[in-house]
Amino acid sequence: MKHKNYKNFIDSVNLLFDCVLYQYEWDGTDSKYLDTEYQFHLYYIRKIIRLVWQHLDKFYKNVPEELFQAIRTLCLNSRFTFAIMTDFGSMVLSHYYVSKAIIDHFKDEFKLMGNDFILEATKPSSRQGNLIFSYIYYIFYSDYENYYEVLINALRNIIHYMLTFANHDLDLALGNWIIQTEGYQILLDLFHRDYNTFVFTCFPIESFPDDMKPKVRDELVTAIQYFAARMENESYRLSSFEQVTNINRLLMDNFKEWYK
Repeated sequence: MKHKNYKNFIDSVNLLFDCVLYQYEWDGTDSKYLDTEYQFHLYYIRKIIRLVWQHLDKFYKNVPEELFQAIRTLCLNSRFTFAIMTDFGSMVLSHYYVSKAIIDHFKDEFKLMGNDFILEATKPSSRQGNLIFSYIYYIFYSDYENYYEVLINALRNIIHYMLTFANHDLDLALGNWIIQTEGYQILLDLFHRDYNTFVFTCFPIESFPDDMKPKVRDELVTAIQYFAARMENESYRLSSFEQVTNINRLLMDNFKEWYK
């Protein structure tokens, strides 16, 4: 950067992405694991990305195509991107002109996401919204409602990884970052939408602030009533019974005195 050789610098960043952005799954004796090369490089990659962002206007002016190549890579690898860009929002808002150019460049390539669940591990589809592009777009245009939907979807992905793989420390850290940013209400909103009891497997009820626990209890009671009613339909009986059992256990473990 001292010599202002922006092309060499951003080419090195793109080459680094090519080298570290690979992962593979493997089965242990009792568990499944996801090995990702980039987890070993997150510390200095964060420093490199922040350096690029500090001089983003100069990179855009001198090497726009190479810069867009790096942004495209970030958009296509949301788990990696959230791991290195926890302060993405402030970075986007601090470079209005370049951020607008990035959005205009990719608006025909990437679709904004709605309420659909996009699993980052699956093969991207042109019909799906892109998590990172949507995140940038909604922050830039101060669209909090849709920005919140992106975070809800990010949490769904995090929960999927935590339930699937034994080595999920990175995903837990990302989930805790979202909770720290938005508050525990986002977990309650996610459960209210999905009635997925695994939300509380990954983020235990005991970790919630005391003043929120009655709200969690009320949501669980509503959910158990919903699944109990669904058991009358033979098509949903078995899955609903499983959910009733899970919710009943959560109530007994966390609200024993009330449950009596």
